[in-house]
Amino acid sequence: MSDAVLVAGGAGYIGSHVAKALDGAGYKPVVLDDLSAGKQDFVGWGPFYRAAVTDTSVVAQAVREHSIRAVIDLAGSIEVAESVRDPLKFYDNNASAKTSFLRTLSANGVTAFVFSSTAAVYGEPVTVPIPEDHPKQPKNPYGWTKLMFEQI
Repeated sequence: MSDAVLVAGGAGYIGSHVAKALDGAGYKPVVLDDLSAGKQDFVGWGPFYRAAVTDTSVVAQAVREHSIRAVIDLAGSIEVAESVRDPLKFYDNNASAKTSFLRTLSANGVTAFVFSSTAAVYGEPVTVPIPEDHPKQPKNPYGWTKLMFEQI
């Protein structure tokens, strides 16, 4: 497997820390981010591609140029209150766009994919800490879109 890992959403707070950790562990982080929520100043490790996950030509180019076989996906809309105000944005960004992303990755030989989901897929917890087999009952579009993509 290549030592390059694509970090989608790598210019965000968590994504930048993931890229830093990958770099520290001897991997080459390759950051993909459209900067709609991330900051270019957060990109300090590896090459940077300014593009959305739906930009299939840029995604394919990054995968080919760096022989990427693994992806960590942190891209997406995350604000719960915004998901209630604008649910279609969340369904588009967190579910529809991601199917295109997966299709492009698969067509270009990516074999490992890590998706950053959320505890919001569980809704109101019945028990704490929440076990993996806890019923999934999202209470907002953010949680529903994350659960939808888990299923995909």
